Amino acid sequence: MNKLHGGISASEGIAIGQAYVVTKKYLTIPKHILFENQLSSEYQRYLSAVDAVSNQLLTLHDSTSILAAQAELVRDDSILMQVKLAIEQKRSNAELAVYEIYQDYLALLEQSEDAYLKERATDIIEVRDLLLSHLQGVLFNPFENLTRPSIIIAEDLSPSETLTIPMNLIKGLILGQGSSNSHIALIAKSLEIPAIVAAKELLPQFTNGEELILDAYETDIIQNPTTNQKEKYQTKLREFLVLKEEDANLTSLPVITLRGKPIKLSGNAMNLEEVTKLRQIGCQHIGLFRSEFLYLNRNNLPSEQEQYQAYKDILLLADGEVTIRTLDIGGDKPLPYYPLPAENNPFLGYRGIRVFLDREELWKPQLRALLKASVHGNLRILFPMITDVNELILAKQMLAMCKEELIHEGVSVSSKIPIGIMIETPAAVLDADVLAKHCDFFSIGTNDLTQYLFIIDRTNPFVGNRYGLLPDALQSALSMTLKAGKENHIPVSICGELAGNESAINALLTLGFEEFSVPITRFNPIKRCIHKHP
Repeated sequence: MNKLHGGISASEGIAIGQAYVVTKKYLTIPKHILFENQLSSEYQRYLSAVDAVSNQLLTLHDSTSILAAQAELVRDDSILMQVKLAIEQKRSNAELAVYEIYQDYLALLEQSEDAYLKERATDIIEVRDLLLSHLQGVLFNPFENLTRPSIIIAEDLSPSETLTIPMNLIKGLILGQGSSNSHIALIAKSLEIPAIVAAKELLPQFTNGEELILDAYETDIIQNPTTNQKEKYQTKLREFLVLKEEDANLTSLPVITLRGKPIKLSGNAMNLEEVTKLRQIGCQHIGLFRSEFLYLNRNNLPSEQEQYQAYKDILLLADGEVTIRTLDIGGDKPLPYYPLPAENNPFLGYRGIRVFLDREELWKPQLRALLKASVHGNLRILFPMITDVNELILAKQMLAMCKEELIHEGVSVSSKIPIGIMIETPAAVLDADVLAKHCDFFSIGTNDLTQYLFIIDRTNPFVGNRYGLLPDALQSALSMTLKAGKENHIPVSICGELAGNESAINALLTLGFEEFSVPITRFNPIKRCIHKHP
């Protein structure tokens, strides 16, 4: 028996089973110069690989919208043209052209300090490697020997690899790469597969076929467990299944405390798929919809029409309020096709509302699209990273200008759209009373607020956890913001990670908060905690 601890929990749960250690084969990139009479056939060879990969991804895409996005990336017109030019002008073979062009896109994404955008680089890697495999005729299946339900152990898995494994053969996942926002984490959560990622240092210690207990709650792994240990975790697994059944029974119940006080519990989402799932578990409101999803996995800014259609679909799908946050990029969150100035300290630089208000090609299409979509549901607009009342006033003026334009064009717009701001800087907390007089609601982003309040990088292991879950200074900042909201008669919600933490929710309720917005995986656990709160 040997107990290991490490990695990050990507999907909670417990699994008991044999280890299946994946060994991947890596492709080499041939390099040779083509003759004139080979250019046309080489490009056709590339197009054949594009067709094969696209069909492969579309065959699987019913399982996840991730693969639909990858299928679009394979056929991206800009990339097709770049490969064609590389073959015709540089006389590069197709493998080399594909590798170099996708590497350029990959480098842009990996420069980001934002974990979410870094994870989106996996789309580029996945599509690149699938194309290279088809071009070289090397279609290796790392799961050909998987014949019994097992805990899969690998350095990394792509979405398409994961979805080709029969679900009845996956008991759990232990991966060297990834994060809680990675594609594999999203898939594991949606399929309810216990998973630990970012466990690179543990991988060399596993042997194919050995028995394991995977505890993705505590990120513990027990090798060759004793009979007593297996019984202990089987009991824990049964308790987990009971809680899961309780969660299913929660769907039709109102969100109220033990004494019957109503609490507004909303969900965070970043695509239609998540909005659908939130609705299925009884979540009425979308408290934070991140509009960045429209800008990722593409090579240009989305048009006003594209955005309008997306926002319309979301509003029609949701049951209640939908709070859409305007584009939040810049500094540490770049778009590969939309370069911004390089900065020494992006967290304190050109980001969020500062970028948005400066660039008409960003704010005008998005605000017009939101206004046009407003007639299709209960829309609220949320501006991120507001630090000064003048920023808020300017943002509202731009929104009013867009509204006036649309009305002049004969386009219907909702007469009343609540406007809110993210409270995520100390300046916004200190100025909350003034800001509250110019907006309709506050949404507190505790992730950035904690980072700026304590001058720490939350991802830095040396300082990220130094101050605990809910330190006194953060409680004071939250109380100040809540007080300003109440005195000005506007609602105040918490939408950061803290809202989805079962250890924090009772303290937040005791502070007086009555509105929270949480990720889909935390909705039922937090609802259960609220029901038990006195």
